[in-house]
Amino acid sequence: MYNTSKKGVTLMRKHVKISLLLLTAGAYAHASDGTAFNDSKTFMYIRPPFHSAFPEKEAGWYDRALARECGWGGAFQIVPFGGRSTHSSDIGKYFMFCGKSELIVAEDLAAGSQSIGAEAIGGSANPNFRDVNAVHFNIHTTGRDFKSTIRFRPRHSYAGVGLDYKQYLHRRDACEKKWWFEISTPLLWVQNDMRLTESVITAGTPISVANTNANMVEAFKGEKPFFRPAGADSLAAAITGSGWNFGKINNKRDRFRPADIEVKIGYDYLCEDMCHAEGYIGGVIPTGNRPNAEYVFEPIVGDNFHGGLMWGGSWGWEIWSSCDRYLHIEMATNGRYLFRNTQNRSMDVKFKPWSRYQLVYRSFTDALSAAAQEGINVFTRKVEVRPRFNKALLSSLVYTHCSFQAEAGYTFWAKTAEKIKLDNDFETGVTFASVGQGAASNLSLGGINRAITIKENFDGSTINVTADQATLYNNFALREQDLDFESASSPCALTHTFYGSLSYRWDDLCYPIFINAGGSYEVSSSIGAINRWMVWGKFGLSI
Repeated sequence: MYNTSKKGVTLMRKHVKISLLLLTAGAYAHASDGTAFNDSKTFMYIRPPFHSAFPEKEAGWYDRALARECGWGGAFQIVPFGGRSTHSSDIGKYFMFCGKSELIVAEDLAAGSQSIGAEAIGGSANPNFRDVNAVHFNIHTTGRDFKSTIRFRPRHSYAGVGLDYKQYLHRRDACEKKWWFEISTPLLWVQNDMRLTESVITAGTPISVANTNANMVEAFKGEKPFFRPAGADSLAAAITGSGWNFGKINNKRDRFRPADIEVKIGYDYLCEDMCHAEGYIGGVIPTGNRPNAEYVFEPIVGDNFHGGLMWGGSWGWEIWSSCDRYLHIEMATNGRYLFRNTQNRSMDVKFKPWSRYQLVYRSFTDALSAAAQEGINVFTRKVEVRPRFNKALLSSLVYTHCSFQAEAGYTFWAKTAEKIKLDNDFETGVTFASVGQGAASNLSLGGINRAITIKENFDGSTINVTADQATLYNNFALREQDLDFESASSPCALTHTFYGSLSYRWDDLCYPIFINAGGSYEVSSSIGAINRWMVWGKFGLSI
């Protein structure tokens, strides 16, 4: 293995201390940069696998490019991997609100109840016992008594093959300083499943089977435009012609394509018999897909199509040896700054969770004719997204006995909160429609309601504007500053990954090869990231 010199170890220790101090301080500073988690999130960022300084890429790979004596100074590895998220109820809370793992959906006249211990109170019609007004989701029953509970149990599954090639730029002895480059990417399949389930308590009789939704599972497909039941103000008619263009929840969604490409140029600035150290700079080339917000929890391959810069390094030193047995420490860091781009994101109005699913008017004229539109089509906008920084630090203990290696380690990862802003000005004249009041759960002509929420009608808060009250209407219109950009952005996050792997090397072959197998479990320290497990296998060849 490595055979230390006092000068080399002293130099490396100084560098490691400084680098770790800067990395850790920067990671915590950037991860805490941003406001606290906000209710009613519409988008979740999931870190792509096979990034630098993560075990599925680094385990067993550290010195493979120099394994062949008098060779070309190159090596490649092929890494099949796969995994799945855990703690689905926690992910579900991320997309709901008020920290709830299930929501009560009901019309105005549904029987209300609230359990306290073994007792139940309530029992009469009371919308205060619901979380969501069913009318906003085009559920209209003749008795206005529909009631159900819904749950999200999201699951993220992924599998792929990582490809990695490292090449020294000129041939020298194994322990001379030298330049090198590395290029890597995974071919990645991602499947996200919101796993929406619903328990219908009171189904009721739909006013129109053809034009209204029978339940929330059907409503989240977004296929039926909002339907206005016949009432005193108008004839029965569809309010919009398109249904939902965004914010749908409908079965599993998956994507398969190359994820982002990492390119590095590096330099071995320390190479003693028992220790090594290297540093690099590089870039991230986006090859995945970017969010379009058509579906909630949509599958994304790569870093949301953000390009970026990255930097980092690795160090290793022997801490014990006996005959053909060695114990050494390996460390690797990776930091990156991702550039901004534009994406579609759905957002709520401040202090109104799920308000993106409420009905709105887009103009004074629309309000006068009660021509409302689904809010999800209005509150989903093209935005400029700045993900900024994320950083990773891997540390591991490696035991070597002849050709066998066992490795166990840990990776800390942190990311900043996204910063987003509208790519274009928010349209003027958007107001919330007054809906869900009156005997027919109808819209009223000219009825606007700034107070209405996804839960409450707030009887008495409707303003009925007339043809000569355009100024009054505009006073109630939403402004850009009313939009909750945090609801559409990924918050800061920290995760901790624990792993173990086994390797076997045939270094006495003309072209040395190695195999490796391992597994890891990633634990989230924040609601903005997921818990998940991963397994992998590796095959590598030195040339």
